[in-house]
Amino acid sequence: MEEKRKYQRFPVELDGRCFGGSNNEYADCKIIDISKEGISIKLYLKERIKIDSSLVLEINFPNIKESNRCISAVIVLMWIEKLSHEKEFNFVAGGEFTMIDPLDKQRLLDYGHEKLLENKKGL
Repeated sequence: MEEKRKYQRFPVELDGRCFGGSNNEYADCKIIDISKEGISIKLYLKERIKIDSSLVLEINFPNIKESNRCISAVIVLMWIEKLSHEKEFNFVAGGEFTMIDPLDKQRLLDYGHEKLLENKKGL
């Protein structure tokens, strides 16, 4: 099956937290890929959250020269699937950015591009 994405996705592994959905509580998450318009995350939830829910993300971002800090973003959930094989996370989801600082988005994309190049060199 051929994917029909407008923008390339870059694989990353960044820890974070998300807030929102039906429970309005924080959950640990791991950012697994990034694109110009969206993001995919693994997360642990007590119950599935609804598509079109807004989530606030706090992404632990390494190597920002001025200091280590979190990148904040708001996404609208576009899809969510249950994971059965993971121990730490029980859902994987994808969302579209609705709010993110343009500089922070560029930092995430640059980081993802660097990781992609590192992975290609290691092959």
